[in-house]
Amino acid sequence: PSSAITVVDDLILPGDFDFKWTVTRGDCSSSDIVTVTNNTVYANAGNDEPTCNDSVKLIAVEDLTAAGTWTPISASSSTIITSSLTAETIIRNLRPGTSLFRWTLEKGTCTDYDEVQAINNSVKAVATDVTICQLPSQLTASPPTGGATGLWTNLSPSPINFIDGNTLFNTRIDGILEDDIAILKWKVSNSYCSDSTLIMATNNSFDISAGVNDT
Repeated sequence: PSSAITVVDDLILPGDFDFKWTVTRGDCSSSDIVTVTNNTVYANAGNDEPTCNDSVKLIAVEDLTAAGTWTPISASSSTIITSSLTAETIIRNLRPGTSLFRWTLEKGTCTDYDEVQAINNSVKAVATDVTICQLPSQLTASPPTGGATGLWTNLSPSPINFIDGNTLFNTRIDGILEDDIAILKWKVSNSYCSDSTLIMATNNSFDISAGVNDT
């Protein structure tokens, strides 16, 4: 190009490109070299990461020529990014459900970012011991939420009847002998995660008799 002002295209690769500008008049010429630096960066935050607890590792693609930073876009205020300036970092205190994080690269005046989801699919099984004074007796557990399901399992040698079915969180039970203790497991599951807890069902019921009528 012979124009003093021109546009340079197709600087596909990052780095420095030298261009020489030459002015000629008659038999005389003079030239100067200018360097154009391509600082284009391409951020890649990695894959969406599911987890079954409140922490997860995010793994972005590292660019050793640029500065990278993790920032929360949609997350709880208690969420902690343990190392916000490295491509690999641990996220802690994730809220249930989906949180969004951004990986930003900066090089000179150029920036680029990519976003990734951290998906906390964890569930929590909560149930309490029961003391039985009369059968049938009702179990007490927290109902599953967010599409999860629950399941009661009898871990004792004696058979137990789950009157309302073994998937209902507050089902009634029958069949425990007097002075017997049953160990029951309450398990909550979704498509990705599960959690369980054990409870004791203690049958303290007894029969009482005042004897026969006395006349």
